[in-house]
Amino acid sequence: MNPTETMPVGRGDGSASASRAPAMAAPATAEATGLDFGLLLDICLKTIYFAGRPSARLIASRMALPFSVVEELLKFLRRQEYADIVGSAGPGEAEYQYALTSRGTTKTQEVLEKSQYVGPAPVPFDVYVELTNRQSVRDLDVDADGVAEAMRGLVLAPQTLTQLGTAVSSGRSIFIYGDPGNGKSTIAAAIGSLLPGEVLVPHAVEVHGQRDATLVGELDGVAAEIEQDLPQPVLMAIHGHCLGAGLEIAMMGDIRIAADDARFALPEPKVGVSLDAGGDLRLLTEIGAGWTRLLAFTGRRIDAQTALRIGIVQEVVPKDELLAHVRSLAEEIAKNAPLAVQGIKRTINYRAEQGLSEALRFEAASASQMFVSDDMTLGYKAMAEKRDAGFEGK
Repeated sequence: MNPTETMPVGRGDGSASASRAPAMAAPATAEATGLDFGLLLDICLKTIYFAGRPSARLIASRMALPFSVVEELLKFLRRQEYADIVGSAGPGEAEYQYALTSRGTTKTQEVLEKSQYVGPAPVPFDVYVELTNRQSVRDLDVDADGVAEAMRGLVLAPQTLTQLGTAVSSGRSIFIYGDPGNGKSTIAAAIGSLLPGEVLVPHAVEVHGQRDATLVGELDGVAAEIEQDLPQPVLMAIHGHCLGAGLEIAMMGDIRIAADDARFALPEPKVGVSLDAGGDLRLLTEIGAGWTRLLAFTGRRIDAQTALRIGIVQEVVPKDELLAHVRSLAEEIAKNAPLAVQGIKRTINYRAEQGLSEALRFEAASASQMFVSDDMTLGYKAMAEKRDAGFEGK
């Protein structure tokens, strides 16, 4: 959600009326967004490029901006002969359909070389800071009865309940640590129920003319370092849950060793989002199209032995022996001629990654459109409430 739209902000006192406060009036012009006009034009071009023949209303929806702002952008693109009206989906200018000209297509491809981001207009950093401060929970008042009610159904020691209540009341960040499966996620969800009102989180943040690096951008950087810049082989030691981004990072390694308690999955489609950091593309190289489709389409979890059988990992060892085994393997590799090993890595990666860069750019742009879908909102809400999402394909 772009905070340039009018949205309520929770005050944290629990009342239905008092927990809603105005955030910021919607901008009437591109200048009023606080964003660079060129940045808005770039996003508008990419939105049309991937949508085909979108109406102005659809463009405004995907950019999370009022029609008046998008209308200003579209008029500029038409004057520059980057886009033109090619039809109408209904009465009114908001239903005019737009397509890129050949000049606009060339321009958009140049823009995509710099940034593949497509989606809601980013939030200016100063606006992000202001709204973050206004959504502080430092004044939240939580009593023992409220904590007990939120944790109802969980078997927790009284001391743990007291610690949780103190932590929540502090209004500071909370770090919950423990072995996989010990209830961390359930406790975190229960803590969330203690926080009334809404929390506005931007899809992207603009800092000095640039979109802030998201998880996708960070993972791209990690992949480049591991696969291209780092000459030594990278060994991945995996135990517990290796899901979503965790599996995508694991697939960037040269060799993967799993503990017998490891579980693997790409759960993104279960919450209404697409894969965006290349995990499916790297799986395609390692395990083939059939298994990649099965895992990516279903979000199904598999155990370590299945991951070994289909080729996600190369070895499975007892959990207690994992680190010692991986260190031993690293030492075995290190005894060989360094230049030879590094040359072999470069050659294997060169062959395996043919076409990967272009596919990653396409995947990032395609996946970013999911961030403005109703399905993503339904998916995350359903996950928090532990129920089926009932996706609508919107």
